Amino acid sequence: MTGLPWRVLVIDDVEDQRDLLAHLFTRAGCVVQVAAGTEEAQELLRAATPDIAVIDLLLGGDDNGWTAIDATRELAPSAKIIVTSVLDVAEFPEADARLPKPFTIAQVQALVDGFRPAS
Repeated sequence: MTGLPWRVLVIDDVEDQRDLLAHLFTRAGCVVQVAAGTEEAQELLRAATPDIAVIDLLLGGDDNGWTAIDATRELAPSAKIIVTSVLDVAEFPEADARLPKPFTIAQVQALVDGFRPAS
């Protein structure tokens, strides 16, 4: 990806967290879509492939971040996956990046910048 803003899909069941992540990634120069869970995310993933998927591990009910990660890898294999959670980072599954909660705009910006190819 060159010159265009990153397309980011945020998957988090907590509205405040979705809004915060959307705001921070937008401030980092990204175009953001949000989903409250795996089912909603799958609809968005079928419509358009994001460059980055930010996935909370502790989604509500029977849903969970591991399912969302698997769905993202299946439907958007080129997407970079960022895992976010209040869990200890040692419990995070393999991903392209980690974003432990709480996080800052500087951490989000560093992740976005880190995915950009060197010029």
